[in-house]
Amino acid sequence: MLQKACQGEYPGKPPYGYARKGGKDIYIVELEARFVQKAFDYYSNGDVSLEVLIEKLYNEGIYYSMKQPKIYKSTLSRILRNPFYTGDFIFNNVLYTGKYSAIIDKSIFEKAKLAMRKDNKPESLTKHDFLFGGLMTCKCCGSSIVGDIKKSKYIYYFCSNKTKGCDAKKVYIKEKDIKQVVNEAIQNISLTAEQSDEILIALKDSYVDQKAYNDEQTEKLKKRVEVLKQRISNLYMIN
Repeated sequence: MLQKACQGEYPGKPPYGYARKGGKDIYIVELEARFVQKAFDYYSNGDVSLEVLIEKLYNEGIYYSMKQPKIYKSTLSRILRNPFYTGDFIFNNVLYTGKYSAIIDKSIFEKAKLAMRKDNKPESLTKHDFLFGGLMTCKCCGSSIVGDIKKSKYIYYFCSNKTKGCDAKKVYIKEKDIKQVVNEAIQNISLTAEQSDEILIALKDSYVDQKAYNDEQTEKLKKRVEVLKQRISNLYMIN
């Protein structure tokens, strides 16, 4: 399979938009290729989300398939991330140049990749980029304290409990006020010389254990590689 990949032959089932002729040569499936081209053309402009693109393609009669006219979001995302449509394919995490025809130009693919990053950015910020997210609980009900952005720049934290049982659910605290309290608490922390020594010993022991584990796993992998090499060698001798 690696030998085929090096020769530009994709050693697997081709993705949507392609098929194999007689189980060998890869050729373009015209109707599917039209869907792929339109999807890349629209998305590479950078002004539509995946959800909007799905509806746009469906409303224009550009169907994913007759059995499933409207494509799933995960499937569309996978298509727009796949360099296979530019004539290059990935095998074992290495990019190879294929011997089949491309459906889209590489410049379009790069624009789509940039649009994908922009499309996913708001979701990432909303879900993950709060400094104190998941670190605090409400004193009244014990629910998690979550963050929110107001006017695109001010960060507030509040109780995530949406029921009527919490009196603090309407209290919003600024992130800068929480930072001040945390900084004051950290400044009051001090360690004795004995505690510092104990921490250093624990860290050193942890490092030794981790290194021993890594060395053991490395030796196992080396032995596995040698076994696989021998099997490959035997296969060549049989052929």
